[in-house]
Amino acid sequence: MKNTFYTIVLLAFVALIYSCSKSPEKMIIGTWTLDSVEVLNIDEVTNYYLKTVINSLDEKILTADQKLKELDPKDKKNAEDIAQLETQKKELESQKASNTFEVNKKKLLDTYAKMNGLTFIFNEDKTYLYKTPQYEEKGTWKMAEDGKSVLIISGIDDFIMNLLIQELSDNKMSIKYEYKSEAEVTEDVVYYFSK
Repeated sequence: MKNTFYTIVLLAFVALIYSCSKSPEKMIIGTWTLDSVEVLNIDEVTNYYLKTVINSLDEKILTADQKLKELDPKDKKNAEDIAQLETQKKELESQKASNTFEVNKKKLLDTYAKMNGLTFIFNEDKTYLYKTPQYEEKGTWKMAEDGKSVLIISGIDDFIMNLLIQELSDNKMSIKYEYKSEAEVTEDVVYYFSK
């Protein structure tokens, strides 16, 4: 009985050492499926997009107002144009009133939720395949020497993404990506994957 116990303990110890010795570069290889997404600065991002939408609607309302001022309401030829512009202005004002913080936050979260189920396939030859139902991208990848980030180089346009590894094990991975566009805000997003 003691031999069986010692054998089990020895095998468990060997398995533990083997799993601990696996490098991040080896652990990342395989097919990863996105389970969920978390936008760390969701309120800041929502406020930015809300401000952008409201500004755009304000510009359209102002344009409609200016066009209405240019038309003579007494001239019967302008009646149809005036009616269309007044309807357009009311619709824009309604859109503006309905564009609340909560509505825009939900839209943003829904956009990220639609990403669930996408796959990232990291191959041993340092190539990757990124797949969604509507899109597929191939490229190359390189693990940082410290194992804390992975560089993704798109095969389509040589766009480089630096993905910060938050967690990496044989079956779980979370990566953070700071999406910087021409916008004035950076989206800090964490993607949670499983094998």
